[in-house]
Amino acid sequence: MLATTGAAAQLYEFGETYHSFFRIFGESLGNINAEQRSVMAHFDTYIIDEASMVSASQFDLIDKRLRQVTKVDLPFGGKQVIFVGHLFQASPVVTDQTKNEYEEVTGEKYDDVYASIFFFDARSFDPSTFKIIELKKTHRTTDVKLQTYLKNLMLGENLSAVCAYFNAKYRDPSDIDYEKAIYITNTNSKVDKYNESQLQTLIASGAKIEISKAKWWNWDLDNYGRLIKEPAPTELKYCVGARIIFNKNTEDFKNGSMGEIKEIKTVMDYVKDEEIQIVTVLLDSGKTIFVSQVTWNKYETLTNGVDEDGNNEVTREIIASYTQFPFQLGWGITGYKSQGKTFNKIIVDV
Repeated sequence: MLATTGAAAQLYEFGETYHSFFRIFGESLGNINAEQRSVMAHFDTYIIDEASMVSASQFDLIDKRLRQVTKVDLPFGGKQVIFVGHLFQASPVVTDQTKNEYEEVTGEKYDDVYASIFFFDARSFDPSTFKIIELKKTHRTTDVKLQTYLKNLMLGENLSAVCAYFNAKYRDPSDIDYEKAIYITNTNSKVDKYNESQLQTLIASGAKIEISKAKWWNWDLDNYGRLIKEPAPTELKYCVGARIIFNKNTEDFKNGSMGEIKEIKTVMDYVKDEEIQIVTVLLDSGKTIFVSQVTWNKYETLTNGVDEDGNNEVTREIIASYTQFPFQLGWGITGYKSQGKTFNKIIVDV
C-alpha cells in the first residue's frame, strides 16, 4: 500500500509513500542496490492511494522504475497497479520549480511533453491497458437530493438549483447557537487559534489542563535525510470537556472520528511497570471508549531469505517511531480534515 503523502501513508499500518518506496527524488529516479531492486520486483500488486495527486511525470517514473527492476518491457513491468482516488479532489503539486527540475533532468520542457499535469496525460498512460472502476455508492449520506446536488456541484452542472439548495440552509449568524457548531477553515494556524480559544474558555470555567509531550525515536529525519511530518502534536493540551478528533485508524476509532473527553485518570500498567494515563471519550456515535497513548512506526522494507514454502519473503524493519495520544483538539478542523463528514452545524471561514 503506497500513498502520495506521508500523512496518508501513516493511516496504514505498513503504509509508505511511493516516492520513498521507489526511490523517486523530485523528477528523477535515485540509485538502488540489488536488495532494493529485489524488493521492488517482489510484489504482485501495488495500490496507490490519493491518485489524483500523482502527476504525469511521476506516473511515468513509477512505470519506468518497475520496468527497470523487473526487466520486463510491459506497462509497470507487468505488475498490477491499482490507482485509487477521486479525480475531483486534490491536484498534483507541479510548480515552476518542478518543471525546471524536469527540464534539467530530461532536457525537455514539461509543457511540451505533457498536455496537463494529471496522470492520464502521462506518456505511459494507455487507456486500453487500464480497467476503469467507478464506485457509485455514497456512504456518507442517504439523502438522494443532497447526493445529486453534490455531484452537480462537482461537475459544474445545474448550478442555479445547487446554489438555491445550499443557500436555503444558510442562517444569519445572529440566529445561530454556536455551542454545537464546528469551525471549518482553510489553514492549520486558524484552526489552532480557534481551538486554543475554546480551551481557554474551559480553563476559565475551572477545567484542569493536561499536557502530553510526544516521545519519538529517529522521527525527525527519515533515512534519506528528509523531514518527517509528525502524525500528532508534539505537545498536546486537553482537558475534560474538550472536543477532539482522532488522527489514527484502530478498531475503536478511525482517523476523523470525533468526540468529547469525559474523564482523565492515571492507572498502573503492570506490563510496562509504569503509570499511564487513560482518557475516557464519548464518541459522537454514542460509543464510550478508553484511549491511551499509541505509537506510529515508520518502516523500511527489506528482503530476508525465504519462507517455509521456499518463497522469497519480504520483512519490514522499524526505522522510526512516534508516541502520543492519537487525537487533537476538534472544535475546529481544516476543510481537508472535514472530507467525508456530516455535521449538523458548521461555521465556514474560507
